Amino acid sequence: MLRKSRYKHSFRLTAVCTVVVLLGIGVGAYNPYLTNWKEHGSPVYPLSGNGKVDIMDCQVLPAIRGKSNAEAALISVASNPSDDMLSEDIHVFGISKIDILSSVASDVRIGGFGIFFFEAILLSIVLFVCTGHIRRMRWYLSVLVGLLVSLVILPSGWWARYVAFFYLFPFVMLFYAERFGLKTRFSRGLHILILSLLSADIFYLFVWLSGQEYRV
Repeated sequence: MLRKSRYKHSFRLTAVCTVVVLLGIGVGAYNPYLTNWKEHGSPVYPLSGNGKVDIMDCQVLPAIRGKSNAEAALISVASNPSDDMLSEDIHVFGISKIDILSSVASDVRIGGFGIFFFEAILLSIVLFVCTGHIRRMRWYLSVLVGLLVSLVILPSGWWARYVAFFYLFPFVMLFYAERFGLKTRFSRGLHILILSLLSADIFYLFVWLSGQEYRV
């Protein structure tokens, strides 16, 4: 009974976070994605659709210029948020004031998934692997592979605004761990830490949005 109650509690935590993420994607997708679809026939206008314009070349940061789609996407996911058009430097670990300010900037180009997103992915992979049950992993692995392949083959995979679906990547692993794992203090502690990191990213975003609304 105790294990079942812990499972239900853990499931609710991740379910709530997932709903928040999906709502964030939905609210954020209305403008520009849905409005672009209505007005220009494509959710990713001006990349495609009526009157499309090639804007990507001038948006590519020096840190990923000349890289393949896969390299640029993986560098962006692993990096702290940055919009620096003058430097080739990228930061993966360690947080500075500039990283925090960039993490809440609109349409940040590198690291746009959040300042703690990469760390959350690494910890989610550890939790996923430690949960075990190879046969049960197959469906979840197919979803993870699908998300990853979609990310690296898209020309704009490095820009989070065009690949918002990748936010689901760590949550797939969290759902798996909650269904078949979380039986030790280590796994439960790791689970809470991952949710805390993802929640911190969401918190930073909402703080920034609240500040913008207040200024208006």
